[in-house]
Parts: sequence; C-alpha cells; structure tokens
Amino acid sequence: MLSNLADAWGWIARLIRRIERIESGALLENSSITGGRMRFIGGLLRIDSGGRVEIVGTLQIDGTTNVTGTFNLDGPWNLDGNGNITGNVTVTGDINVTGTGRIKVGNMVLDPSSNGGSIKFAGGPEVYASGLELSLYSGGAGSFISLLPNLVKINGPGARWFEVNSTGFQLVGLPTKTSASVGGLPAGVVHVDAAGTLFRVVA
Repeated sequence: MLSNLADAWGWIARLIRRIERIESGALLENSSITGGRMRFIGGLLRIDSGGRVEIVGTLQIDGTTNVTGTFNLDGPWNLDGNGNITGNVTVTGDINVTGTGRIKVGNMVLDPSSNGGSIKFAGGPEVYASGLELSLYSGGAGSFISLLPNLVKINGPGARWFEVNSTGFQLVGLPTKTSASVGGLPAGVVHVDAAGTLFRVVA
C-alpha cells in the first residue's frame, strides 16, 4: 500500500509541475490550429516589437483597410472598381490603358478611340492622329493644321488653305479682284493689297 501511495504522490507532483508551467508560460506560444478557426469578437490582434504577419495563401478583407506608413507591394496586382488618389504619384515604367479606356486630366481627355487617337482640350481644340496624318484642330470654326509625310496643310474657314507638298506650294480659295479694280494688273497675277491681303487678279 505504501508503494502505491508513493506512486500516486509522484503522479500528483508531476501534474502540479505541468500546471505551473502552463500558468507561468505564454498560452499561445508555438501553438497551431489545424482545420479550425480563431475568432476575435470586438477585440484587437496586435503585432509589435518587430514582429510580422506572414500569410502563405489568400488574405481576404471585408471592410475598410487603413495603412499608416510605407506600403510595399512586390509582384502583379489588380484593382477592380472606382477609386481615388490624394497626393502625388511617381511611376517608373509604362502605364498601359487597354480597351476604350481614357485618361482625364482636368478638362483634358486622352482618348485612344477618337479619330485614331486624340488629345481633347477644354473648349473644343484637339490634337488627333489618323493613319499617318497628325492634325491640330481648333474646334469652332473648323480651322486645322495637318501634317503628312509628303504634305503640310494649313486650313482656314471658308474652304481656304495653304499647302506645301512634294511639287511646291499651293494656295487654294484665294479671294479675287478684277483687273480694272487694281489698275489693270493682268489676269492670273497674285497680288498683295495695302492691307496685306493676298488675292488673285481675274479679268
């Protein structure tokens, strides 16, 4: 009987030592959860003193996420939905806007689908490209400048334009004056009057 009591006391002593270790140690230190869940209701999970959170898998956040400090992201990412950026942004590399997406800067719009690609300014002026042609369009009156590999054209209102092409210079839509009104200048002559207006003499 004494031997049995001694064995029982040994077991009790070992249990006491184990309970003391549990009570004096960190309960979750070096712990793991397999196939279960840890839930905080109205509490706080805080990592400090140089600790970190490492997730191998998927992080899903439902709600508002606030980041104070430096946020570094290494690798591809996707943003789906509307958003706002307050502050300066520096981009090192290319920005690709796909599909029919546009870039708006104040009242300016960079539109890849309008006239082969255009930059539109407030009030109507725009710069646009169509094939090999680059044009500067004033809006309103319809005046524009066109640049082509073998042609430069300055077009004004009233179907009048000045053109430089591979064969020379061309003036289209010049106003005309009669020979009698300009002192008998011969028909076909191009002349400049006192006001600086260029015109063609007709019979």
